[in-house]
Amino acid sequence: RADEWLLFDQETPSSCCARGLANGQMFTADGTLVISVSQEGLIRPLEPVGDVRDA
Repeated sequence: RADEWLLFDQETPSSCCARGLANGQMFTADGTLVISVSQEGLIRPLEPVGDVRDA
């Protein structure tokens, strides 16, 4: 049910070199695991570092 208490626990076991990994688990009030998720992210700058443009 959507109106019951849920706990979402998230951790980031790895974050390095513009990449990150996040893992999460959702539990009901009695401790039952109902979902687990993982997502990897990549972060890149909009412009290369050191790029100088004339105004």
